[in-house]
Amino acid sequence: IYIQYLAVRIKLQGLAVVRNIREGLSCQPEAHHNGAGDSDKKDPVTRSGITVGFHKSLVSRKRAHQVSASNFVQPSVLGMVPFVLYAVIRTLGLFRIKTDMLQTTTSQPRPLSLAQGRLAALSWGRDEAPTWLALHGWLDNAASFSRLAPLLVDALDIRIVAIDFRGHGHSAHAPAGEDYALWDYCHDVLDAMDDLVIERAPLLAHSMGAAVACLMAAALPERIERMTLLDGLGALNTPARDTASQMRKALMAHRRPISRAPRYPDLATAVAARVAGGVTPLDTLTATPLVERNADVAPDGHVQMRTDSRLLKPSLVRFTPSQVLALLADIQASVLLIEGEGGILGERDWAGKARQAVAHLTRHVLAGGHHLHLEPQAVSRVAEVITQSINETSGSVVGNER
Repeated sequence: IYIQYLAVRIKLQGLAVVRNIREGLSCQPEAHHNGAGDSDKKDPVTRSGITVGFHKSLVSRKRAHQVSASNFVQPSVLGMVPFVLYAVIRTLGLFRIKTDMLQTTTSQPRPLSLAQGRLAALSWGRDEAPTWLALHGWLDNAASFSRLAPLLVDALDIRIVAIDFRGHGHSAHAPAGEDYALWDYCHDVLDAMDDLVIERAPLLAHSMGAAVACLMAAALPERIERMTLLDGLGALNTPARDTASQMRKALMAHRRPISRAPRYPDLATAVAARVAGGVTPLDTLTATPLVERNADVAPDGHVQMRTDSRLLKPSLVRFTPSQVLALLADIQASVLLIEGEGGILGERDWAGKARQAVAHLTRHVLAGGHHLHLEPQAVSRVAEVITQSINETSGSVVGNER
């Protein structure tokens, strides 16, 4: 904090010196300013993708109408020191200054609208940087990557676009009469890639999003550069002998009236409900970003979830285990699998078979749960593992085909 404070002071003093020099160069003995001076001009400063607009002068600009030539001809040597230090700091990029006047573009995402408004998304990083697509899990949304994405953007100089799958977050619900089959989400990914004009992209995917990523990589290998999977691999499946019972269960559920989304008195209650009713263990800090993005706040303060309640209905048809293993075997892209010690994979028999089916898979097991990439205490380690893996694979993040 003290270093940041000093950097700001040096920057302000340096800008003041530059201003004095400019005024000295432009002054004439008989000339007068128009009274406004330069106080309304912007002095944009760009560094590492961060653009700062100084909408008003940082230091008071009320000076005499005439500038003495001697003040310019004989500048103080000490007065030039802050300018030199500021120039060195800015050139070498030693500090990333964060103040009320400076706003970073990596930590705060920009909202995007894709597929003619059907899909919502969040974007971190420079638009010109190589783009990764991030795919969230079931009943989650794009905010699932709100803690991991800024770390990866800073470390790898990439752009991460996290979409809300249909029926999730701010995206539109599926039309009446349609189901939320796993393979339907592949169209969401393809529509997003088309809108972003990306022919081939890396995928960062969690849980159900990891299942969608596996389908994409197996069916359309030319579109997927690499995959980073977070506590998810393969797809939920049903043995062939249970096909009829699975369809019966789904048909009966789909014939029932659609239940209304739950309504809560405030956001805190909604977060508590997500923590208590989650399929996998989730604490309040981890659940909060997901609930905030999923919440539709009424004028009276009550909160209703945006999620389509039809997502809770069982699937009509699922892949069989042998089909999933065959799909995994067809994946040509390299796969980095990061599991949580308390996640859903572990040493379960099915998880072992799924890992063995992938030709190019690297596995890491880290402290954390199923949402380890969103857990405040685990996310930094997740980012470190991903960054190290990318850096070890030369050129893997360079050059999306656009």
